[in-house]
Amino acid sequence: MRSRIRSILASLESVGEDLLALSDDIWLNIDHNDSSAVQKGSEFKIAFNESASEFNRASARLARLVEDFTETPTFEAPAAPRSQEERDRRERAIGSLDQSVPHTLEENFCYKRPVAFTVGRVPFDGTFTWSQVYETLVRHLASLKPSVFEALPHNPAFVSSRGRKNFSREERDLRIPRDFGHGVLAETNLSANSIRDSMRRLLVEFGLAESDFAVYLREDRDAGTV
Repeated sequence: MRSRIRSILASLESVGEDLLALSDDIWLNIDHNDSSAVQKGSEFKIAFNESASEFNRASARLARLVEDFTETPTFEAPAAPRSQEERDRRERAIGSLDQSVPHTLEENFCYKRPVAFTVGRVPFDGTFTWSQVYETLVRHLASLKPSVFEALPHNPAFVSSRGRKNFSREERDLRIPRDFGHGVLAETNLSANSIRDSMRRLLVEFGLAESDFAVYLREDRDAGTV
């Protein structure tokens, strides 16, 4: 039952990420030299994004209801391996995946499905949505440099040009907040590429290079298809 619950809720989360990616795709395919098309596209994007946010908020409420009723966390971010045996198991799991193409933070993550990642040669598996990759990465980085993590809510690198925050200690600052530990809340109403961009900035803030991160996809042959 636990695995079925987690699979269904992860699917909902993936759909939410894909909806936000679809909004970006449609916007990019508008003729931006056509003022009428731009106006209609803007109206569409505002309405679509609000509906997608409503879907994601409903998904988050469903996850909380299930967690409370079953007393089972729908996702537990894996920590760094605590034993050589666990490290070996994760490395074997990652080694069995298709690694013919390296997946880095320079790629388009839209409509792709993660299954595992490494950062600083530390392997993590059991992450099946970009939000799960994001949370696991942030929690791991927090364990390495707690002071940098604690300062994220006040770090201007994680505030958009429109004043949107990626991290805060106040729920009202975020559309769909999730506690990433020690009272630091993260915005999770993000597309795959928005998560990618935030992870790139995180690596910089924590003193790591982009090349220190690699992600592995569930099935490379299906990646990029809807």
